[in-house]
Parts: sequence; C-alpha cells; structure tokens
Amino acid sequence: MKVLVVSKEGRALGLAQRVMREGHPVSMKVVLRSCREVGSGLIPTATPEDIASAELIIADNVPGLKSQITGVPMMQGSMLEKKVKDDATYTGKVLALCGIETPLSEWVYDYNASMTAAADAIIDNHHCVYRSSAGTHIMSGIADTFGAIRCHGVTPYELREYIPGRAVSVGAFWDGITFTGQHVVWKDKDWVVAVQRAEPNAKIVTQGLDKMVPFLKKTDYRGYVRISMVLSGSALYGLDIDFALDLPVIQPLFELYKGELTRFLNSIANGVAVEGEWHNGKAIGVKVNTSTRSGMPFSGVIPENEKHIWLHSAAKNEEGAYIYANHKNPLLYVTAGGKKFCGDWMTSCFNRVRRTLDNLIVEDGYSKSEDVPHIFSDIIEWL
Repeated sequence: MKVLVVSKEGRALGLAQRVMREGHPVSMKVVLRSCREVGSGLIPTATPEDIASAELIIADNVPGLKSQITGVPMMQGSMLEKKVKDDATYTGKVLALCGIETPLSEWVYDYNASMTAAADAIIDNHHCVYRSSAGTHIMSGIADTFGAIRCHGVTPYELREYIPGRAVSVGAFWDGITFTGQHVVWKDKDWVVAVQRAEPNAKIVTQGLDKMVPFLKKTDYRGYVRISMVLSGSALYGLDIDFALDLPVIQPLFELYKGELTRFLNSIANGVAVEGEWHNGKAIGVKVNTSTRSGMPFSGVIPENEKHIWLHSAAKNEEGAYIYANHKNPLLYVTAGGKKFCGDWMTSCFNRVRRTLDNLIVEDGYSKSEDVPHIFSDIIEWL
C-alpha cells in the first residue's frame, strides 16, 4: 500500500517511520516552509507522482485537505477540523449539541466592553477560567480575571465557570461507524502523558465519547477524537474537543497496539469498522527537547530502542547522522507501556523510559521524567 503523509510541521514523522517499517512505501510532504527539513534523509519527500498515486493519505494538522484531494481514503484532513480552527466557540456548540454538559461560559469579542456582569455571573468560589489563544488560566477573583484580560488583550476570549474536580480526557479513533481504541489521558503540561485503555462500556466513554456518535455520523471525519473534561462527583463536564493527530497522546497510545498499524489506519480512513488489537494496559510518553540550534547532531537511536522513540523534529544529514531539524518543536518522545494489572506500572514504565533516555546523546537535551502519582486510581468508578 502506497502511503502519503501530509504534515503541517512534520510531527507525523514517527508515525510515517512506523508505516515504513511495516514494509509500505511512504512519502511525506511538510507544509510549513520553515519545517521542511524535518524527515529529510529519513522519509522520501513526496513528489507530484507520489501524491497522484497514493492509496492512503494521513493528514497531520492540515484541516480541509479532503476538499483539495478527493478520491483517496484519508485519515484526518476534514472540514470539521477547519471549523474548530476557525471558530474558537465551535467545540462548545458541538458539546452542547451532543448533550454533554458544559460549564457556564461567556465569550467576549470586544476587548473594550465591560465584563463585570458576565464575570459576576460565572465566578464560583471566587474562581473562574480565562481561556483564549494566549492560554488557559484559573483566575482568583475579578481583579485577576481583568488583569489577565488587560495583559493578553486577546479576543475572542472565554470567561468560564470554574468546576472543581478531576481534569482528564477521553479519546478514541472514529471510523465513520463507531469508536475503537477508547482510552483516558492524563498529561503534565505535555512533558509527561499517561494513557490507559478504557472499556467501550466504561462510564467515561458512554457519557462522553458515545454522545458524539450521532453528530460525527453526519460528517466526513475519520480519525482521532479527544474530549477534555472535568469529573466532579458523579457529574461530567465537557471542556473542549480535539480533532488532531499531532497531539502527544498518540505516541504512548500506540504502545498498546499489537496489530499492524498501517492496516488499522487504512481501516479508519476507509470507514470500515475494525476490531482494534489493543493491549488492555497503560503507557506513558515523555518529551525530550533541546536548547541547541537546528542542525546539531544527536545519537543513540538504535534498533534495540527505536520502537520506543518517536522522532518529531529530526532529520539525517549527508553523513547519515541524526540532526535536530527545527528548534521550535520537540525533538522526540520516548514511550513505554505496561500491563493493566502489573502492580506499580508507572514506576515500571518510567524505568523503561529512563533506560532509553540513558542511551540518547543529545546536546543540552532535557526532559521531565520524575514519577507522578497513581493518576487513574481516583477515577476507577468511571473506568
């Protein structure tokens, strides 16, 4: 099967490498000019002939690509992703349409407008959430809220009711018919991401993802879906929806997949229900970054550990050495998986990650791999 990967910044490099290792011809097109060195020497750059003859296209953060290339099965690239990108309020509308309860919120489009009444209405326990393209912040009281507004000056922005509870995400792959590969996600500011498989009948799935099925069946979307939420007592509140393949969740998630990855991706793109071959376990991913400039070499990616290394901003130079290809993006992710009932699985996973990190030689490289709490034990009733 001839596979074409179209990636905005080249972050699908690790995925393209795995498809290639399964024996499929792969080419990659990186959209952003500043990132086009990513993958050089590792994955062939797509030619017009490659694009015309592709049998499967994987679109990584390229919303609306389906409207430009037709007649070829494509994973991601839907107009649905474009709507999410273009309209900051769209995901809230989708959550409400699907019957998923959301915190009370107010979107503000005029920076100069007085928002005292709106802030008063949604602040709970002297807290609220300020969310804009500048980031998401939990604010303490009206003074802090308006301080953030004055500081960032970004519109539109959202003032949202603060819901105390457990922040978590639930995700899966949508094939046009049903979900597969359901899982829950915890992350520490993208440095450490932990994933646990969830049963299709788990409460967090039936009250979250499954409510999106009627909506998704009316779209042309095929790919990854993730809902961010807060679990507060017996209630679930939806916060946001992601339709993106470049999330740092994908790498540890595929630690739990034991089948042929290309076949799985092709089934999703073709809208064919597939029984995913998943381990019923947990996995983590740890980001590795570097403060060095683009072009600096790194080493330590060897056959014994490449299964657990997902390259992001990497390439090979003319001498065949690995180099850092874009200073704005992470260099790579290191992953490790563990079985669901293997005792202290988190420590086991971190020990495996550290062994891989010990083999890497990255100038000024840094990561965050200290132990984190038993992050899923307090929501067991939802799983």
